[in-house]
Formats: sequence, C-alpha cells, structure tokens
Amino acid sequence: MHGVADQDHSPVGFVDVGCFETARSKVMKYFGNILRFLRAPYVKYLYSLYCHMAFLILFSYLILCDFFPLYDIDVATCGLSNDPGNTENTTKTHLSNKNGTELKATIPYGLQKHDQPAIQEYILLIWVSTLLCEELRQFFSGEAQSVRNKISAYFGVFWNQLDVVAILLFYVGFALRLLPSAECFCAARIALSVDLTLWFMRTLNIFAAIKRLGPKLVMIGEM
Repeated sequence: MHGVADQDHSPVGFVDVGCFETARSKVMKYFGNILRFLRAPYVKYLYSLYCHMAFLILFSYLILCDFFPLYDIDVATCGLSNDPGNTENTTKTHLSNKNGTELKATIPYGLQKHDQPAIQEYILLIWVSTLLCEELRQFFSGEAQSVRNKISAYFGVFWNQLDVVAILLFYVGFALRLLPSAECFCAARIALSVDLTLWFMRTLNIFAAIKRLGPKLVMIGEM
C-alpha cells in the first residue's frame, strides 16, 4: 500500500503523431504543387514573355524620353532641327563676356547635358548582362564535345545569331555614350535604336509557340 501511495499522478502529455504527420504532408503537398506550377512549361513561357515585354517597354522609354548626353554637344552634330515648332526645346541662358547681356540659345529636347546616365540604363545593362550569361550557358551546355562543334551548333540557329548581335550592339552603344564626343553620342543613339529593333524582332521567336501565329511565322520564314 505504501508503494501505491507514492506513485506519481502528474498528467502525462499526449502527442498525436498521426495528426502531426497529416498536417506536415498537407503542407508539403501544398508547396509541392506551387513548385510544380512554377516549373510548368507554360508558366515559364508566360514569365519569359512578360519579362521580354517589360524589357522592350523599358528600352523604348529610355530611347524616346530619357537618353541624354553627359556633356555639352553641338546641336548641328546629330543633324537635328532647331525649329521650335518641330521639337520641344529648352532654353539655356548664359552671359556674354563683352557687354554682360543675356544670350539665349535653344537646345532640342534630348541633347541637354545630364550629370550621369539614367537609372534605366543601369537596369538595362544588368538585364542584358543576365541575357549574356544565359547565352553562355546555352553555348557550354551543348551536346557537342569540341569547341568548334559547339560554335557550329550554336551559331547554326538564327535566333542565337540575333541574340549575339543584339547583346554586342547594346554594349557598343553603351560604351559610345560614355565617350566625351558629340559624334559618339549620336552614334550611340543610332546603335541603341537599331539594337531595340533587333530585340523587337526577337519577339517573333516567342510568338512562334502560339498555336495561331506559330505556323504562319514558320511559313513566312520558309518563303
């Protein structure tokens, strides 16, 4: 009787192992479904399409509205008209050294000096650099063993050729815009404009996966 009285009557914690495993399996299944959704080919295609559209919009905005020189340049260098009725002008005021009178010279919009490149240029530079890394990954992940065969297989695809030209042309345009020369700035603007056209052409390859447009694009390419 004495041994029975000394027994510990404190409550014992109960863990429902089956309930825990059920909740854990539901959580793992939920996140597994999300992962499978993100890895689905159609979802990847949509992400690629939307990102490419955002890239084109940002690039177009830069060329049209936010591409300025980093130094003073001659208005006549780029062959732009100084007619106030045709272009949006800003007025630059300076003092004459002889009589101290104010002289006003109009500069067409897009040729005003800025202290540094726009933030959009840095974003595009990083973006194109990631595209370059992707092209390098495609090149080195080819099935060919030798470097010569890899080059032949990679450049045998037209879209790869277009990607290489577009990426190189962007770097050339970005480098030219940093040089302290009016001719280089005008050449940079032309190079980036042509580069933007190439990126718009690159959109045709994305649309080739669409059921209605794909066969038509293939037929146009075979003509």
